[in-house]
Amino acid sequence: MQPARVSVLVAVRHAELFLPGCLDCLLAQSVAADLEVLVIESEPRGGEAAIVSTYRRRFPEGRLRHLIAPRPGLYAAWNTGLRQATAELVMNLNADDRLRRDAIEILMRTLRQRPEIALAYGDSLITTVANETFERNSSRGRRFHWPAYTHKRLLLGCICGPHPLWRRRLHDEVGFFDESFQIAGDYEMWLRIAARHPLLRIDEPLGLYYANPHGVSADAALLKVENRRIVSVYFRDP
Repeated sequence: MQPARVSVLVAVRHAELFLPGCLDCLLAQSVAADLEVLVIESEPRGGEAAIVSTYRRRFPEGRLRHLIAPRPGLYAAWNTGLRQATAELVMNLNADDRLRRDAIEILMRTLRQRPEIALAYGDSLITTVANETFERNSSRGRRFHWPAYTHKRLLLGCICGPHPLWRRRLHDEVGFFDESFQIAGDYEMWLRIAARHPLLRIDEPLGLYYANPHGVSADAALLKVENRRIVSVYFRDP
């Protein structure tokens, strides 16, 4: 069996309702044979582990793993996954989001053809209905239509979407996610990467984003606080 080419980080917390659909989505990817999937729990209670155990036989041997983060938090979970990832490319995927069947293939091809690009991202359709698929959803075309990347535009706000693909080696240069953030740590990481390397937008929807009313990303007040903290670092006078 060839080594995995993409490590997919799926951080979960009480996600039993969504995890089976997430794993089905990854099994349906056109490049499923190139993936390793790391399901990382930060508050284990058994449900997610049982789901992973059930699905493990449907993946190539060793390509679906269940990990425990050492402390609560999304970025602690992602860092745990990054330290265990074996592939050259990495993607994060929320357990309640879904991908187009060729999404990872398109992002992989982009980074292969453009070696100067550090991270690639696409648009996402938006649904308010849980556990829909990209192929059958109620978005009616509503989508996050992210702007094309420029460093100036990234400084104005996070534009990389919920499921970008990036090069694992970047963390040897810029470090891991800042675990003191609860919601905006990915934005801070993309700014760190973009200070050294360009990013690239794919002008088509590659995923389906579930606007989960109970998700941490729905906490506008917290997002505002953490974005203000990022601004204080990246917009300070030289």
